[in-house]
Amino acid sequence: MQPQTFDVVIRVIDSLSREPIKNARVYLVERGVLVGEHLTNSKGVVRKPFPTGLYYITAEKEGYASNFKESYLNFNRNYVEIELSRQQVVEEVTTILSEEEEIELFVDPEEVEQDTIAEVAITEEAVEVPAAETTALNELPDTLFDATHFKFNNITFILDVSTSMNSVGKLDMLKLTMIELVKILRPEDQVTLIKYASEVTTLMEHANGNQKEEIIEIVKNLRTSGLTAGGDAIKEAYRLNKKGYIPDGNNIVIMVTDGAFNKGDKDYLKTISNNYQSKGIRFSVVGIKTSQYLTAHMNNIVEQGGGAYVQIHDIEDAQKNLIDEIKRTSFKH
Repeated sequence: MQPQTFDVVIRVIDSLSREPIKNARVYLVERGVLVGEHLTNSKGVVRKPFPTGLYYITAEKEGYASNFKESYLNFNRNYVEIELSRQQVVEEVTTILSEEEEIELFVDPEEVEQDTIAEVAITEEAVEVPAAETTALNELPDTLFDATHFKFNNITFILDVSTSMNSVGKLDMLKLTMIELVKILRPEDQVTLIKYASEVTTLMEHANGNQKEEIIEIVKNLRTSGLTAGGDAIKEAYRLNKKGYIPDGNNIVIMVTDGAFNKGDKDYLKTISNNYQSKGIRFSVVGIKTSQYLTAHMNNIVEQGGGAYVQIHDIEDAQKNLIDEIKRTSFKH
């Protein structure tokens, strides 16, 4: 039986002038699944039928910073108004906030600097990609993900479900990012899912690419709680990745987080570096709505593991950026 629907009205306006914004793009996400993508009319309005549920609703328009609302929509609560601010104003405010931000970072910068000095020559050589090969990858169709051009993947995801991920739609973006990637997986690809907050829990071990529905359902049901035991999760992720190691494949550990890292093992940098040097297991970080203040620290970490720092700030990022990273690391040079 199809769920009963009702009209939802979403209005997008300029935060200063209060004028409607025409042709703003509006996305509706439910439990990590993109269920609607629409343009506002001349009155800045989208009117569409949707079933009752908790939605993450994002509005975007060129020249404006994107904004969102999280709202439980039903017959009595069917109107959402989203204000967009001009990009220049937002950038000035963000710069001030970043300079004042006080957060226990993902990693101690001094620790990174010491380790990086010792290994930077090896790491840079390992991850360097010739320009011609990069061009060849860029020339492939976006929809192509075949065995001729791309290695099979052994991906271990470390998913941050600490309480910090419960703000500004971060968990919704995590879910959407993961689900979009799962859609393109091949039968020979395999995925392991680990979640971490105060504790580390393995949710699924070495599922193949045909198990899309099972993987997606686990992702959709993620909930937040507790602190961030990221260091412990990294060690467990490498243990599981080595169990499913694919010779000549793309063996990679990917942490999906907002950047907070305040509980657990502190020796993870050696784990990341040693596994990359000895087994070629890469380490990448997907930053969910992380501030620019954290970017340098994230980049320092992934350099230890031959990976990349992938930023997810909006719906388009979630639909594309993680897929691009898997294609980049699995591309046959």
